[in-house]
Amino acid sequence: MTLLGRHDDLLPPGSALVDLDIHSVIEWLPESIARELLVIPIAKIDDTLHVVMSDANDFVKQDRLRFMLNCAVRAYQRSESEIKSAIIHFYGHGEGESADSLLMDFTETETVERLVAEISELEIGVDSHGLARRANVPIPQKKKSLGRFGGLPDRHIYDLQRSRGMLHYIVEEGEQVLVRHGDGTSKIVAGPAKIWRGFKSIQPMAQYVAYPGQYIKVMNRDGSQQHVRGPAKRWLDPRIHEQMLVEDGMTLATNEAVVVYGKNTASRGESDIGEVGDENGDGISRRVFYGPGIFIAEPGEWLHQFSWHASHGGSRGIEKKPHGRKFETLWLMPDQMYHDVRDVRTADDAVLTIRLMIFFELNDVEKMLNTTHDPIGDFVNAATSDVVEFTGKRTFEEFKGETEMLNATTTYTQLLHRASQCGYQINNVVYRGYGAPESLQKMHDDAIQSRTKLQLEQETERQAQDLEDYKLQCQMERATKRREEQTNEIEHEIDLKRRQANSKRLSEAEDARSKRELQRLQSTLSTEIESERLSLQREHLEGLRSMGVDLTEYLTQGKADQVIEMRGTDSRPHIHLEKKALAPK
Repeated sequence: MTLLGRHDDLLPPGSALVDLDIHSVIEWLPESIARELLVIPIAKIDDTLHVVMSDANDFVKQDRLRFMLNCAVRAYQRSESEIKSAIIHFYGHGEGESADSLLMDFTETETVERLVAEISELEIGVDSHGLARRANVPIPQKKKSLGRFGGLPDRHIYDLQRSRGMLHYIVEEGEQVLVRHGDGTSKIVAGPAKIWRGFKSIQPMAQYVAYPGQYIKVMNRDGSQQHVRGPAKRWLDPRIHEQMLVEDGMTLATNEAVVVYGKNTASRGESDIGEVGDENGDGISRRVFYGPGIFIAEPGEWLHQFSWHASHGGSRGIEKKPHGRKFETLWLMPDQMYHDVRDVRTADDAVLTIRLMIFFELNDVEKMLNTTHDPIGDFVNAATSDVVEFTGKRTFEEFKGETEMLNATTTYTQLLHRASQCGYQINNVVYRGYGAPESLQKMHDDAIQSRTKLQLEQETERQAQDLEDYKLQCQMERATKRREEQTNEIEHEIDLKRRQANSKRLSEAEDARSKRELQRLQSTLSTEIESERLSLQREHLEGLRSMGVDLTEYLTQGKADQVIEMRGTDSRPHIHLEKKALAPK
C-alpha cells in the first residue's frame, strides 16, 4: 500500500502532479487506460484507488475505472493539461493508443457501452470532502449470466461473477467459470487460472454448499433430480442443471417419526410398513422414519400430511374442531388433551357439561394409518358416547354421588375399544368437574350455601360441645390427679409411720437384748463373785476347822436376829411368825 498522508493531504492545494512521488502507484493503472480516460493515480489505500481527473463529477468515467480495475475509485479534480503533463512525465511519450487499448475496443466496446448505459442511471452522491462519489451499489449483473436461475437465492450460494481485467480474466483458486467460444463450444475452467478474453464469453459458476443437516436439491435439464446430502458442494453448470436449491433436512427428536411415501425401500432409521397402489397402478411404498435423526427425502418422495381435530388452545383447548391441526411429525410419547362433553342430560333432564382430561399414547403407527385418518376425532366421539351413556342412566343427585366413577377407565368402554383399534393406548381419564345451566347452577349454589350454613352451625355447636366436654374432662382429670396426690400423701405417711414403728421396735429389741446381755453378764459376774466368795469362805472355814475351831459355834456366836421359842402340850402346835422389816443395809 502506498500512502502520501491523510486523505486531505493526498493532493495539497497548489501542488503539481509531476512533483508527486507516485511511481509505486502508477503500476495500478495501465498506460492505455490512463491515456484514454485522462486519469492519473496518486495513491492506493486499502481497496480504494485515488485518481486525478479533469472532472471529479464524471461518474461514468469513475464507473468505467471501477469496472476495468475491479476496485473502488475516489476522484480528485485538476486541469486536463496538468493531467496530460503528468501522464507524459510518469508513462512517457506514446503515439496513439496502445495495443491493449485497441484490443479492448475490439473485444469489450459493446460490453462497456452497455454497462455505462446501465451505470448512468444509478444513484450518486457527494462525500464530506466535496468530492463526487457513486453510491455503494454493486455493478449490475448481465441478465444473461443469471438466466433462468433468477439470481442467487441465499447465503449457501457463492457468486463468483465479477470482472478481473480488460485483456485477461483471472480465475482465483476455489472458483470455476464456464468459458464459451465463438463456435458454440464451452468448457469449465477451475482456478487458479488466467484466461485470455479474446472472443470468449466467460460466465462464473455459482457454488452451492450444504452443511451437515442440509442437502442440495439438484434439478437437471433432462427432468431428473438428485438430493445431495451435506456436507457437500456442487457447481451449477447451466449446460446440465436447471436449478439448485439448498434446503434444511427435517430434524426429528427421540419419540418422533414421519410417514414417507415413495418408491424407495426402507433404510436405516426407517420401517417399511406397507405398499399402496397409485392411480397409474404403480406400487408406492409407505415407510416410517423414526427419530432421533435428520430426515432428507429422496427424489420423488413426499411426507404424509396429517389433519386432525384440535383446538386453538393446543392440548389445553376444550373445543375440538375438524382439521384444527395440520402437521407432518408424529409424537410417539404419552400425550393428553382436554375435552368437554356439552349438553349432556341426566335421567331427570338436568343439562350438564362434563369436563374430562384424556391421557393417550401412540403404540402402533401402522394400525393408526390403516384404521383412521383422525384419531383425535375418534377419541372425542367415543368419549362423548361413554359420558352420555353414563349420565343418562342417573338422576342429577345420583350423578353427583357417583362422579368418582368418571375417573375409572372401565367407564369408557367405547373409548378404550376405539383407541385399541387405532393403535393407541388410553393411559388414564381424569374427571375435571361439571358445569350446569345458570338456573340449575343457581339452585345448586343455593343448596350448597344452605348446606354449608347448616354444616357451619353444626360445626359451631359441635365445637361448643367439644369445649364443654373438654372442660369437664379437664376437671375430672384434675380431680383424679388430686385424689392420686392425696392417696400418695397418705401412703407416704403410712409408710413413714411404718418405718418409724419398725425402727422403734428394732431399737427397743436391741435395747432389750442389750439389757438381757448386760443382766446375763451381771448375773454371771455375781455368780462368779459369789462362788469365789463362797470358795474363799469355805477355804476359810476349812482352815478354821483344820485348826480345831467349832464351826457351829463360830457361825452362831453372833446375836440372833430373831428367836423363836415353842412351848406347849398340844400335839398340834400353831406357829405364827411376823415378818419384820429388815434394816436397810
